[in-house]
Amino acid sequence: MVERLRAAEETAAEQPAAPTPARPRIESNQEAAARLTTAPNGRDDVAALGGLAGNRAVAQWLGADEGTPSAGPVAPQQFGPAPPGPGSAGPGPTTAGPGVPQKVPAAGPAGGTTTPVAGKAVPPPPPIDWIESLPGHIKQQIDNFNDAQVVAADKGNPGLLDARARNRVTFMQTMRWAMGNDDAVIQKHFQEIQPMDVGQGEQLWAHVSTRERLLEVKAELEAQGVPMPQTTVGLGMRGDHLSRAGLSRGWFTHAAGFAVDWRANATPKIKDPKLITLFEMVTGGRPDMKTSVEGEKRIDLEIKMGAGTADAAESKKLLDSVESEYKRLEEASDKFKTALPAATMDRLREVEQARFAAVTAQRKLDRLQKRTRPKATAAEIETATNAATAAAKHFEEVRAKIGPDLPKLFEPWTKQIDEKIAVLDQHFKDANVDVEMLTSDFGLDERAAKVAALRKAESDAARKAGPDVGKLRQLHQDAVALQARIDAAKAAGLTDPDLAKIEEAVGGVLRGVEPLEEALTGILPKAKFEVKAAVAGKGKAETITALKAAADKLGPRFTDLAKRIVPAAATFDQNEADAVATAEDAALRRKFRDEKTAVLGKKKIDTLIEEKLQLLTLKGLKDGLINNTGGFVFRSKLEVNDPALDQLFGLMPENRGGFFTPDPAGGEKEAKAGEFSGQHGYGLLFIKTMVAHGFEPGMAWRGGSDPMHFELAEGRKFLTSAGGSPVQAGATLRAIEAIIP
Repeated sequence: MVERLRAAEETAAEQPAAPTPARPRIESNQEAAARLTTAPNGRDDVAALGGLAGNRAVAQWLGADEGTPSAGPVAPQQFGPAPPGPGSAGPGPTTAGPGVPQKVPAAGPAGGTTTPVAGKAVPPPPPIDWIESLPGHIKQQIDNFNDAQVVAADKGNPGLLDARARNRVTFMQTMRWAMGNDDAVIQKHFQEIQPMDVGQGEQLWAHVSTRERLLEVKAELEAQGVPMPQTTVGLGMRGDHLSRAGLSRGWFTHAAGFAVDWRANATPKIKDPKLITLFEMVTGGRPDMKTSVEGEKRIDLEIKMGAGTADAAESKKLLDSVESEYKRLEEASDKFKTALPAATMDRLREVEQARFAAVTAQRKLDRLQKRTRPKATAAEIETATNAATAAAKHFEEVRAKIGPDLPKLFEPWTKQIDEKIAVLDQHFKDANVDVEMLTSDFGLDERAAKVAALRKAESDAARKAGPDVGKLRQLHQDAVALQARIDAAKAAGLTDPDLAKIEEAVGGVLRGVEPLEEALTGILPKAKFEVKAAVAGKGKAETITALKAAADKLGPRFTDLAKRIVPAAATFDQNEADAVATAEDAALRRKFRDEKTAVLGKKKIDTLIEEKLQLLTLKGLKDGLINNTGGFVFRSKLEVNDPALDQLFGLMPENRGGFFTPDPAGGEKEAKAGEFSGQHGYGLLFIKTMVAHGFEPGMAWRGGSDPMHFELAEGRKFLTSAGGSPVQAGATLRAIEAIIP
């Protein structure tokens, strides 16, 4: 329930040049910023100083006149909770290696260093030298480099060498967390990740334990005339080892070489509550398997089955439940593809045919433009360009035309959704409960986390703003001193056309620093900005050159401070307002729930919270159907996670569709030849055999089915126990590879 709830809850007046130690408090940093950026005199005065000093940045930023473009202060950053991380159901499909985009190498401490923490002993850096001896395929994933970055790093690029060292240290820190603190275990583990030849020049990288069990499955399938389905999706870190916040240890089965994915497009991962709800409504069941045992009990049973020590009766119950659920899912998937009227399917198919034609035409043009032998002629390019343009235009027209018709096309389903919504709405009316105000523990915790994050942001802003207090105070003091020198020069009879301009500009700085000081005081209430009165030195004759030189130095300093303080103050104020509003909202919601619980009882409130989730999901589902919100009905390409309905219907020419679409029967020749198959093998016998040899099927995960995904149960246990439950599988293959590398 928690996982599902997670998805649902989701300068106005002139000031004298002389210092004024005590000033009326400006109510907010935003007001201070407004005074700085909107007061006509202050802006023009400081802009004049910038012009006099030749400082274009000052003039541009402050906007000297209405005709001058102004960059303006940096907009306050939006602040809120981080997007939810992946759920507990486990990772989706993984790819890595050449041609696959990688994340930018993570920034962090230099390799072999650890940032000291006050009061704590700094642990020694983990060993990373051994990583260099690993195969390039593994090193590239640890380093999180693309092919070009690998080449550049190998040639000595300093930045990439530093990133490589940092990422390897972070990799070791993550694996210590996931596998335990025995560095020798970690080293041995990754040295035992090797490729399997899966035919057609392809390889599957996996740990020795996983490879041994896969070979056992392959032999058993081939003995029954079924080929082992081909895949290359095994080891895959995807940069998660560099940023594991929000991830569980069990998430790293792909990163540790324990997990393998098959047939991602035909067996996509389904986790979106809207899709799950729709599948239940249309087919009468969920898109995941309900096996004889669930959770850790199933993991433990699979481990014993793989080792040959499981109770025969318990093993049979599990395999029988897998078979019955396999048949249900296959039938339900077929039913889902044909549940809507033919007229609806025809309209959606027209969209997909137009999309595919546009994609095909563009690919043809791309190939022609890249062709070198023979090089495409101008006429060929023109013809292909016209065809691609026409196909793209037709696709846009077809897609635009179907948009207004979606409510009618999906009416058979939206009527059912409306009926379900009406029933749930009535439950809340009968209970006299405001559905919007009723909030789960997760929703309250989420708000508390948001407040904490906002308060931390305020603390960080205060820390960063600290050094600017002294800089701004010194700027103010210097401006006061310069004004005193100007006053003395005037009293001594100095006359020059530029003197008035200099004085006007310095006055602008004096007026401008006040709102900056007020803004900083909003961030740092204890900040002190007392400025001493300045008196010009006696017996010293001022020159316009000297005064102008002094004035020239004020502009850049003011600009530098203003560009930091103004946006920081605005963001600080927004964060403060958001924190207060969020805390007040949470308090009201908690009070509301407590009062309703006292009247209705906890059990009733818990039921209503679950029904609120259902309401939100149903409303989101209807919105997706009638508006294609989030590409719910159709998108531009195949997806392996929560695909669009057109893909699930089998309307995309590239795919057979369905929630769960095993391979067609066949492949006897491949099985007899001991070959892997790209078209056959993924079916009931394969899945049951995988489970029998100790693999956990992702299709049995509650809250999100992942039928493409299998992971060695022992490997998962090894990770979730932080290395406390050693992997026993792989001993035989390990011994063989020790003799025959």
